[in-house]
Amino acid sequence: MKLLSNLKFISFYFIEVKWIQWIYVSLCSCIFPTSHPLFQTIQDTLNTNQIEVIGFASLLFLNLFFKNHDDFSGLKQAIFSAKKIEHSFIPHFLKGIFISSFFILIFLLSGNYQYFGYWNHFFATPSEWLRIFLRIAALILMIYTESLLFYAQLPVLFASHLSTPLTAIFIAFVFCVMKNLQFHLTAMEQISLFLLSCNLFYRSRPFSQFTKSTGFWAGIFILFHVFFSFPLFGHEFNGIVFIQITSSPLFKKLSPQVLQLLTGGSNGPFSSLLFQLILLLDLIIYILKKKKMR
Repeated sequence: MKLLSNLKFISFYFIEVKWIQWIYVSLCSCIFPTSHPLFQTIQDTLNTNQIEVIGFASLLFLNLFFKNHDDFSGLKQAIFSAKKIEHSFIPHFLKGIFISSFFILIFLLSGNYQYFGYWNHFFATPSEWLRIFLRIAALILMIYTESLLFYAQLPVLFASHLSTPLTAIFIAFVFCVMKNLQFHLTAMEQISLFLLSCNLFYRSRPFSQFTKSTGFWAGIFILFHVFFSFPLFGHEFNGIVFIQITSSPLFKKLSPQVLQLLTGGSNGPFSSLLFQLILLLDLIIYILKKKKMR
């Protein structure tokens, strides 16, 4: 029964996101005919702001989830307490930033990435900073919700039936299926998310500590997408710093296809083989470190 209950929550979360998108488009189609140029503009805006839509759906879901929990105030305190943020979220958030920065530094030093300056500086209009704040808030809400579902609820149900590696693989598979239905991922992005999910799974153990995985995930997404303006699953965003891929003398003998495989090309770091290797190496080091501590 508990398994069905948790699967119900995951299904409801995914359906809720699609439902909000459908309502938005339906309302627009009632106001404007589909042949109207403004209707296409509204659809383009929805695609551009899909992460914000998922963030809003996550906020509604979290509110419903907490209200349906027996210990409403206790659960909120366990997840959002200052102690959890200080000792779990922030250290792993910084670890996510470190790994992402290491990836970017490699290609900056090799000449494959070039720094072009700021999209927004400290004198930017308030609306620009509001746009950045909303994207960060949407990402954190999405990450908190999906971490709660995939790395706090589901693992407990399978821990007694499957081995730890099999549980990690199963949850990563389900996670990738849901994200692919949300964003229509490329094969390389799915591999990156699979490795990221396994990493998040092990970081969240014991599963009451899922805020560790939340921080690690948020650090990677915010640094790549919001700070360095890399695309996230096909979604462009003009963040704070602008970095672009350029040709490097060090890799001039490599074919464009191999170079794209290494850097991720226009799809961003989540399509990069090097980033996948960094995630895999970090996962192995984390598992070995935990084994030594036992």
